[in-house]
Parts: sequence; structure tokens; C-alpha cells
Amino acid sequence: MSDIINPDNFGITESGPDFISEIELKTLMLQYTPQTMKDINSIEKGVESFFLFDQAPYALAKIEQISSLKEKDIQFMVEKRVIASCKYIEFSEEEKQLHIKTALIRPVSLQFVQAQKVKRACLRESIISILKFVHHRDKMIQTLQKNSTLSDFVNNTYKRTDEGGNLLGFKDHNSLLKRMKNLETLSFEYFLERQMHPDESLLTTVISRLSQGRSKLLEDLSETLTLPEEALNALEERGNGSILLSLTPALHIISPAVSGLMEYENDQIKVFRTEVECILPIFSELGKNILISILPEEDSPWSKAGAVVNDEQILEELRKHPSFAYGDQWPGGADFIEGYSTLLTTSNTLFAARRENALDILMMENLKVINMKFDAFHLTDENFQVIDSILADYNNDRTELFGILKERILGNPVVLAVKERRAENLSSGIYILYKENLARAFIQNKKRRSFLHLMAKDNNFARGIYDFLIDVSGEGIPKAMIEEQIQLSKSISEWEKELEEEKRKKEEAKKPFLQKILEFILKLFGFHSEKRREEDSAREQGFNFSEKQKSDPDLKKNQVAVKAPSAASPPRERQILISSRVQKAIDYVDRKNKGLIWLDELMHALGSPNFTYESVSDMLFYDQKRRYSEVRVLNEVRHVFINKEMEAKKEWLKSTIIFLESNPSKHEYQLLASHLKNKLQS
Repeated sequence: MSDIINPDNFGITESGPDFISEIELKTLMLQYTPQTMKDINSIEKGVESFFLFDQAPYALAKIEQISSLKEKDIQFMVEKRVIASCKYIEFSEEEKQLHIKTALIRPVSLQFVQAQKVKRACLRESIISILKFVHHRDKMIQTLQKNSTLSDFVNNTYKRTDEGGNLLGFKDHNSLLKRMKNLETLSFEYFLERQMHPDESLLTTVISRLSQGRSKLLEDLSETLTLPEEALNALEERGNGSILLSLTPALHIISPAVSGLMEYENDQIKVFRTEVECILPIFSELGKNILISILPEEDSPWSKAGAVVNDEQILEELRKHPSFAYGDQWPGGADFIEGYSTLLTTSNTLFAARRENALDILMMENLKVINMKFDAFHLTDENFQVIDSILADYNNDRTELFGILKERILGNPVVLAVKERRAENLSSGIYILYKENLARAFIQNKKRRSFLHLMAKDNNFARGIYDFLIDVSGEGIPKAMIEEQIQLSKSISEWEKELEEEKRKKEEAKKPFLQKILEFILKLFGFHSEKRREEDSAREQGFNFSEKQKSDPDLKKNQVAVKAPSAASPPRERQILISSRVQKAIDYVDRKNKGLIWLDELMHALGSPNFTYESVSDMLFYDQKRRYSEVRVLNEVRHVFINKEMEAKKEWLKSTIIFLESNPSKHEYQLLASHLKNKLQS
């Protein structure tokens, strides 16, 4: 039986021989003391406790707890399938250090697969323990960064001496080879080996798992019921990346934490160097001196005093020399190039990440101006807030920085942003407003409503302001949201009327002078080309006497008064045949609210900017089939129509009144309930 789980079978159940039976065990125990049998029983109880406590390795019996068995005895019993052993890594909360533990396994079932479950749990515990350690190490690294001593820490970690303690130089070939070999002292493998002396198979398995991306590592740990907070924090600090950065197959370092890149305080950004960026100069110095050693002096211009050379040049030159990468004189040359390249790529990525993070900070600082603001703000290259350290990265070019900021804001999903309507250039401004504040802005700014509508359309809201109408008829919707939606509905209706009036005035202005004179004369004689809906309603609600009735005073005197209808009926000359599309939406809202047709819900159901509140309201009012009556007392609160068929039923009136009165928080419900009560009593 294998002592350590091979990395290739982690997470996969293996087949193998089960443990020996109780009878065989008793025979084998004859050569040992009675205490040995007690220890075997305690090992079995440890496995029982392991499964009882959600596969917790701390419940297993450890080798130091077994007094009667020496190491050679344990090895013998492993070979005879009495027990199995498994080494794993444990994190000490008190010491904040990692330790190697050896767990002993003998399941009561004697099944091989049960032992494999225990081993996989031990390996998961090893990974989790390292994650905890990395979390605490991150705190230590951040302290060094803030104290500007991280570079000293890294340089002290790198061994610059030979076996005798003599400082290695750069002049001779052997010293350079030893310096290359000593790069392993910067690795995580070296740290673990020096601190714990783990088995090679355990070390290889753990390193390979921690070199995976976040999602794959979480998949490996999926059998763990709850990951400790420290382990989750270590993962979150690396985003989707891996815990370990692979420089070569045999050399890994801990990836930098994202929180250790920079800090923003008192309107200033402070940049911190990471371990990767502190290790890179060590490779740079060594690579430069290797080239000086390889190349003739005339072909090595940077060997001169004061010569400046960058990492890309050193790498490019090293790759040109196969003797370094693949020759026998420079063992490890290919690995050096690979590690150097990875460090340089990672450093460039960190630089780009800092710049992106800095631009995010700049954007958030400039968006503070629209916090709790209910009108579009005009952001320009003259009034945007600048952070000096970011501006310095762009050669103090304010216009270029504003252009980058502008594009970033335009791509922000929570902000409505519209470019200034003028010749497009880097310095032209943008109008910005938080998306969640558009409805309130539309309500409060009467003169800006058309602009706000277009602003929404320019930000992928095809119907403009109409896309911000939501259905508020359901349960649990905050009262403030309901009130805002009612106000928005009213504001849209007012805006539509204003647009119609502007349209009418423009059409009026286009009419020829003679046509205007003719229409004026017709108005003097009482001929009107249009009648308002209110006039139609007033006419229909009064008495309708024939010419004979008007001329006969006796008949008029004896006329019995007839009650005006509760809601107006459309005059014949204004009747409208409702289209099938609108009718479907009306029927949907009608069914949903059992006879009540709230106009804002109807507009939401229609979902088209081709219909306005006024036009849809007119369709219902002037319906050719006269199926709907308008409740005018609610027009200033929330526009509603009633299905006349339902309105005529007393049972419907009673049940609807009960429903409306059960929602005292909605003002429009109480007004409508009062209106229906009057109808019920009339």
C-alpha cells in the first residue's frame, strides 16, 4: 500500500487489497505486547472519529501518540496491511508555522477505499494548511512593503555564499554557476524542505495543486464542507490566478497579493513593490554578468561602467546563445531563461494592473460628483479631478488622461454617459448620471426631460425613459419605489403633452398666412377643427335635450332629471377601434388586476416607445365598443380605467373594495376604494 497519494490519483478512488482480518491480526499480534493491540484499537477509533467529525484529519491517530510501535514496526505493519500511514502538512495557529504530521489508518470496515478517502482528506488538509500560512505570510509581507524593507528581506533570503560561507563574485564561471544554483533558495520548495523535510511525493503533489488556477484548486477542495476564512482570503487575494507562480518546473514562488500592489490615502497613490519585482533585479544582475562572461568584451557594450541595459535586452541576448541554454558548460541555463522570462512578464502584468487600478480610483473619485445628484453633470478636461501620481504616468498630459478617463466612464455599466455634442476630440466633455438616479432626475428637471430621454437611448435603452417604468403591482415592493413610479408616470404624461404642444406650434408656424386667416374666421363662427377630450366628456355628461324639448317649456318643466353616467362615453365622431396589439396588453393587465387597468402597468406591458400615455389613454376612453370607464378622481395620482362589465357587478365591487382597503399604504388604492363605494351605494 502506498504511503502517500500520488498526484495523478488525487480525487480518484483506486482499487487495492483490503486490510487483514481480525483473525489474521490476532495471529500477527502474538509477537507484540498487549499495548500494541490497544494502539491498533486507538488507530481504528481515530478513523471512526475522522468520519464522525466531517473527515477532519486532526481526529486521526498520529505516530507520536503510539507508544508501543517504533518506526520499523509501523513500516512492517504497513507492509502486512495491518495499517496504512499518511503524511500531511498541518498549520499551527499558535506558532503560525507549518509542520509535518504522520497519520495512522485502519478503518473498522477494513476496506481499502475507506483508507483512500482518509488519504485524500489529508492531502486536502495539506493544501488548506498552506493556504492559511500564505494568508498570514501576506500580512507579514504587507508590513515589510509599508516599511520599505521587502527588498532587504528578499536579498537576505537569497544565498550569495558558497558551502564554506565565502561570498560569491561574478568574475569566474564557477561563481556564476553557484549563484544560478542558489536561486532555488528563493523558492517555496526550498522553504518547505528546510522547515519540514517533507517526502518528495507529498511536496510534488502539493506544489502541483497550488500551481493551478483558483477554479481548479477549489474543485480539488470541493469535498471539504467549509473552507476556513484564512484559506478563502489567500485565494481571493490572487483573483483567478494561482497561489504559486511557476518560474521553472522545479522552482516556484508565492504569487503576489493584489492588496499589496498600491494604496490610496489622502488623495495620493502609494505604490508598493512585490516579491516578484524584488526578485527580478537578482536575475537581472546575474543575467548581465553571465553575458559579460560569455561574450567578448567588444561584443558586450553594457560591460562598460555606467552602461544602461534593460531586462528585455538581456533575455534576448541570452536566447541568442544556445551554448548557455543547452550547453554542458551552463547546466540550468534553459531554466534560468524560463524563470527570468516569467518574472519579467509577471512584473509587466503587475505594472499594468497598478495602472488599471489607478484609473479605477481616478474614475471613482470623479464619479463622486454625481452621488445623490438628480441631473446630468457636464464633466470636462477643465473640471475633472486629477491625481498627481497618475498624471505623472501620462507625462503630465491632462488632455490625454481625460480622454482615457472618459472612455472608462463610458464603459461603466452603472453610469449613463453621453459625449458632448460637438466635434469629437480628447478634450470634449461628457454628461454623466448614475443610472439609478435617472427616474428621479426626469421627475425633478422638467426642462431637461427630452435630453434625459435621449441620454437613456444613447446608453442602450432602446425605449429611453420608458425602459425605467417597472411593474410595481406585486407584493413586497418598497413604498418609496411605488411613489417614484407613480410620479414618473405623471412626469412622462406631462412631457408627452408638452411635446405634442410643441409639435402643434411647429405645425401651426408652417401653415400659410391665408390658411391661418381662414381658420381664425371659422373659429369666430364657432367652427372648430378639433375638440379636446375634456370638452367631449363635459358634453356627454350633461342632459341631452332634443330641439322639441328645448322649445317646449312645459315639457322641459315636467322632465324627470336623469343622472349623469359615472364615467363619460365617447362621442361617435371620436370613437377609436383599438388595435390587436394594444388590446392584448389591455386584456393582460385587465386579467392580472381583475378588472382594474392601471395605465402605467399597461404602458409597461406594451413595452414600446411608439405609444404615449395620452394616446393609450385616448384609446381606452374613445373605445368603439365602450368597454372601459375612466376614474377621473385618480388622474392626478395614478391613472386607472375599469372594465365596465366588471363595474356593473355588485359582487365584484365588494370584493375589489375589500382588496383595496387591505393595502392601506397605497394612497391610490384608498381613493379608488372610496370611488367604488360611492358607485355601490348609488
